[in-house]
Amino acid sequence: MFQRRLILLIAFWLLALAILIARLVWLQIYSADEYQQASRKLLETSPRWLNTVRGSIYDRRGQVLAEDRPDFTVCFHYEFTRLYDDRFWEYQRYQYLKQEINRDRDDAEVKAYLNEKFGSQCRKAEQLLVDLAEICQLSLDALNEHIKRINDNIYILRASRARRLWYKRQKMKYRPASNAQEILADFSRILPENASRLEWLYRKTDILEMNEPQRAFSVSKEIALLVEERFVGANLTDSRSADRPVTVVPSKARYYPYNAAACHLIGQIGPVPHDWLQKRRPRQKPPEPNQLGDYYLNDRRGDWGIERVFEKQLRGRRGWEHKNIDRNPITPRIDPIFGSDVKLTIDIKLQQDIRNILVSAHDLEGAQKQKPAYRGAAVVIDVPTGQVLAMVSVPEFDLNTYYQKDHYKSINDPNDPDKRRMNRALSVPYQPGSTIKTAMLLGALRHGIVTENTTIDCFEQNKWWAGSPSHIYNHGAIGSVEAIQRSCNFYFIKIGRQWGPASTVNWLKQCGFGKKILTWPPHTPENEVRLALRETRGYLAPLDPARSRKLPTEYHLRFMSIGLNPLKTSVLHMAQNAATIARHGTYLAPSLVLNPKPAPISFPIASPAQAKIVQNGMYAAINQRGGTAYEAFHPLPWPKEQVELFGKTGSTDYSLFVCYARTPAGQCLTLAVLAEVEANGGEVAAPLARRILLACAEHEYLPPVPSGETP
Repeated sequence: MFQRRLILLIAFWLLALAILIARLVWLQIYSADEYQQASRKLLETSPRWLNTVRGSIYDRRGQVLAEDRPDFTVCFHYEFTRLYDDRFWEYQRYQYLKQEINRDRDDAEVKAYLNEKFGSQCRKAEQLLVDLAEICQLSLDALNEHIKRINDNIYILRASRARRLWYKRQKMKYRPASNAQEILADFSRILPENASRLEWLYRKTDILEMNEPQRAFSVSKEIALLVEERFVGANLTDSRSADRPVTVVPSKARYYPYNAAACHLIGQIGPVPHDWLQKRRPRQKPPEPNQLGDYYLNDRRGDWGIERVFEKQLRGRRGWEHKNIDRNPITPRIDPIFGSDVKLTIDIKLQQDIRNILVSAHDLEGAQKQKPAYRGAAVVIDVPTGQVLAMVSVPEFDLNTYYQKDHYKSINDPNDPDKRRMNRALSVPYQPGSTIKTAMLLGALRHGIVTENTTIDCFEQNKWWAGSPSHIYNHGAIGSVEAIQRSCNFYFIKIGRQWGPASTVNWLKQCGFGKKILTWPPHTPENEVRLALRETRGYLAPLDPARSRKLPTEYHLRFMSIGLNPLKTSVLHMAQNAATIARHGTYLAPSLVLNPKPAPISFPIASPAQAKIVQNGMYAAINQRGGTAYEAFHPLPWPKEQVELFGKTGSTDYSLFVCYARTPAGQCLTLAVLAEVEANGGEVAAPLARRILLACAEHEYLPPVPSGETP
């Protein structure tokens, strides 16, 4: 019996040994690759993105207008911020009371339960906030505002996710919502009971933002070091795997050295729309090329202005790397591609000086008594190249503080009386007033409606004139040059009447009115330009009879002929029209960008001889007695042989003036000024233009002023 048992035991051990040997053979031969791969993975670190550096924006002289600078951001984790969210506590209370054994508990018992579960975390969080406020020199109220913002953002994102999930589970057609208010309203509609919403929100949704540090506010490098020193290891729970409630994330921030100058043109970078964000993290295998250009959590993109127009060039492309624990590459590294720089045509120092002239205008006699700052705009164009040297819109706002809560709200308030967010030089259509008369005369000469010697007798109006506009003065028999010099309304109304609606509208379109005129580099996305800068076309009556709006009637044509409704243009249009005349009848589309280089658009619309007649009228408006700008420019800042000045006033609800200055050496600038004040063009806009021309001289775009007169 004993021997039999011994034999069975030996047989059992031999069988077990055979099984072990077979398993070892299987592992060594058939599964070797699989387990070797698993072993290698234990030595790998997680792959990570390599961030790019956004390109800079420069002015024509190489001054930095926008650049990336190191930034240190204090971030809060949601496990910390949720302790200050009433909705979180409401859910915890609901979870406790819905259990059968707790349904009859009173408020004191619920409070005791929550204190037992979260009391330690809350006490640590309170002390953490006090210490953080002291280190960062912020009030507790300010810190609570940041916490509330983070909680609200996460709540809305979770509500959006829960809402989509509800529609899917109910097999109902999803109803898209355009904003947070619509999301929350529809979420309340489909789940009227608060308890049901909390259940869907907290039990069935989880988003990436709950597991990532959320940006709160930026601090200096010195404060960042203090925060890191104080809060290393300061977790709310005893678990070593718990996320730090407060951390400092080094990154980069967009900085605008000139603050408010050219804010409407330069633009800003802002948060990426949530629907654009990709949820994929770097995987073990290298990403596809299109993934390198995707937007991920905490990325930012151009919000408006040049930052948005050239987002693709400025942004660059992120890289990717995957290393083992010894920091050796596992797969080939994909290097990031830094963003390209963009160079603008504007001179930021000239831009600043013009802005100062508009916002701190002195009275007309040159005394030091200050007047209220004007709302308005000014555009300066280099005539030979069509490059915009300055495009000023006031009031302005500081780009570096734009996204601060109070600033952002006030700047974008639709009831803001200053309407600081509007680019008055480019995006707002104004009645051009009498400044349009230069284009009307050039077209009438070009199409043979009048000649240099044609005179029109203002007294003739008594034979057929009736109705508005009523400001018609009897200048007597007046020629084309004098009509510009003295700004005779009846002369140009008569031209429009003889010319007719179709020819008048066609000509103004040829001059650039009624369309967008800025030129851009090839392949610049038109939709991005439209959204980024909102350049206005102005308004011209359409010529297509099939459209709902018809050609202007003879009555409307009276007003259009002298720059009133239904004709509207931008300040850029006004400056461009003056540049065409200064260029002897050649249209050249204006540009804002030097690099990448835009495509030139140039063609003649009138002969030099025809443009010369209009130039003579503009010259007389400034240089001869009786000219509408004579008083504003005399005594002349330059001798006539050094700088010749040509101008045209305009008066609508605002004060307008267009002009150009030309030197024998070939320097030539055109300028348009608009001040939102009820005054003649010669009373406000023309004196402002004089000061702006002096500022151009200080920046060497015109010769120095012999008298030493300053802006």
